Amino acid sequence: MGGQDPAAVDLLDESILQTLSMLGERRGKDLLGQLYGLFLEQAPTSFSSLRQALASGDADGVKSTAHSLKGSYRSLGTPRLAELSRQLEEMGSSGQLEGGETILAELESCFGQTSEALQSFLASRSGDSGKAG
Repeated sequence: MGGQDPAAVDLLDESILQTLSMLGERRGKDLLGQLYGLFLEQAPTSFSSLRQALASGDADGVKSTAHSLKGSYRSLGTPRLAELSRQLEEMGSSGQLEGGETILAELESCFGQTSEALQSFLASRSGDSGKAG
């Protein structure tokens, strides 16, 4: 079986988000905002690739795309998305893709929830930091 129940995993890892935010501040850039933009931009293509790979039985395609997503989601501090991606990666590795569409649907739903949570986090950060130093 392996892994955790995705519903038991937090949407956001605020310690990672805080670190990314601080790194950006040190460089005078909105690093977290830029990463959030990439997060939103790349998801449709990645989800479409996963859907096509699952439909065609392309286990290597599922594994490769899910692996990339897993790393990105871990780095961005979105552990529930990373866990769902890990599950798809594991399915691709084993060649057992049955049920992959269900996990992909969960991933897409979770993406929406996570996107909203990230947007709220970013809004709260901009309110906290202000312009004073």
